[in-house]
Amino acid sequence: MIASEVSFNQMRVVAKNLEDLAVPTSYMQVEYGLGELEACWDGFVHTSDHNSQSFKNRKEVLSAFANALNEYLEYLGEPASLEVGSAFSSDS
Repeated sequence: MIASEVSFNQMRVVAKNLEDLAVPTSYMQVEYGLGELEACWDGFVHTSDHNSQSFKNRKEVLSAFANALNEYLEYLGEPASLEVGSAFSSDS
């Protein structure tokens, strides 16, 4: 399977139930916008397909995207380990 066999919309649907993907995609969408998230997806798909990277299944494609997105967020200077609810302090 190649990455382009999974659409952006399919990735977003799966992200709702897969925390490893949900956290970085949600963070990217909130902080940088849906357009930037889609650009990251398109870049991942293009690079993976161009390099003839093959995956066993859709989950493996999405896991690789989650890893790539986390690395990109680290490059941007975002927290190295994002956790659900980490933006809220315990003083609230």
